[in-house]
Amino acid sequence: MKNLIRTTLKTSLALLLLVSSVGVSFASQTTQIVGFDVEDFNIGNMLTWQTTVEVDNKEFVIQRSIDGANFTTIGTVDGTGTTVDKQSYSFLDLSADKGITRYRLKQVNYDGAFVFSNIIKIDKSGANNLTITSITPLEQGGMVEVVLDVKKPSTVTYNVSKLDFYLVYTATQTLQTGKNIISVDVSDFEEGTYQITIEGDKESESIIFKNTKKKNMRTFADFDDGKMISDQEMN
Repeated sequence: MKNLIRTTLKTSLALLLLVSSVGVSFASQTTQIVGFDVEDFNIGNMLTWQTTVEVDNKEFVIQRSIDGANFTTIGTVDGTGTTVDKQSYSFLDLSADKGITRYRLKQVNYDGAFVFSNIIKIDKSGANNLTITSITPLEQGGMVEVVLDVKKPSTVTYNVSKLDFYLVYTATQTLQTGKNIISVDVSDFEEGTYQITIEGDKESESIIFKNTKKKNMRTFADFDDGKMISDQEMN
């Protein structure tokens, strides 16, 4: 009987120590960020990262810097709280400038405690031939004008698509050195937000505009310098 009691006590003590050990181990962990990276995503810089474990994780604050010393907050992404499952996150910086841009994450807990990630950078300071300087909607004709600054003559292809990347218009145009204007007739486009992407030699520039004048979109029509893309052609 005494041996049985001793065995039961030893087993209970071992289980208690095991539970306590696991509890201390988990509590001592912090949110672990891995794979923090940035990529040129045509319309902006795409930041991606993962976590292997999260403890009391409220959010990630995304910060950006030009000089590597002074950082400003440009957005937040909600955390998952507490989990041991791998999580994936992303953030698209639509207002990134050309040149070298640095990023870091500020991981914030629910109690206000925080830690910074490593700093990553992307260099987009290559010699660009095309630069979009402005976009102007012309109400009377249902036109949109994109103004570009061009360093040397070139032929470009410009595409108009919805934000889900559904292509609705494409055309080509030869540009000369200096100021150039690309005009797009949007009078037959459905109301909504669109993106114009201008593609040159190994580079592209994009800008977003909103068409507020609601029209029924044509499915197919030929133009002098381009054409509307039909559902049949897309398949």
